[in-house]
Amino acid sequence: MILKKYMSFVFLLLLLGCNSDDDNGSNNECGDQMIFDEELFNQESSSSFSIQNAEIDGDCLMVTLSASGCDGTSWEADLVTDGLETTSVPPSRSIRVDFTNIEVCTAVITRTFQFYLGSNNNETAIYWLEDWDGGALIHNE
Repeated sequence: MILKKYMSFVFLLLLLGCNSDDDNGSNNECGDQMIFDEELFNQESSSSFSIQNAEIDGDCLMVTLSASGCDGTSWEADLVTDGLETTSVPPSRSIRVDFTNIEVCTAVITRTFQFYLGSNNNETAIYWLEDWDGGALIHNE
C-alpha cells in the first residue's frame, strides 16, 4: 500500500516537472532562437527565396519570405549568426535566414517567420539581415 502511494507521488512529480518547451530552443512569444554557428552562417541556403519584409517588435524579429511552393506549410527557416559582434556603440551583428523549401509547386507563396532575438539588457543592438534591402534592424528593449 505504501509503495503504491509512493509510486503515485513520484509519477505525479515527474508529470508536473515535464515541460514540452524545455529543449526545443523556442520562445512561446517569438518562435525559435537565433542559432550561433559560424560554419552554417557561411553556407548558402539550400533553397531560393526573397525577403519581403523584416521588422523587430520587442525581442521578436519577424521576417516575411516569398518563394515558389504549394502552400508553404513545409517550409523551414532558421535565423543564423556567426556569433561575431562589432565593438561599435551600439554593437551590431550580421544575421541571415537559412531557408529550406522542399515543395515543388510553382505558385508564389509568402509566409512570415518569427525568431526570438533574446534580451539585450536594456541596450540597443543593430542587426544586419543578409539579402534584406531595408537597412539596419534596431533592437531596443
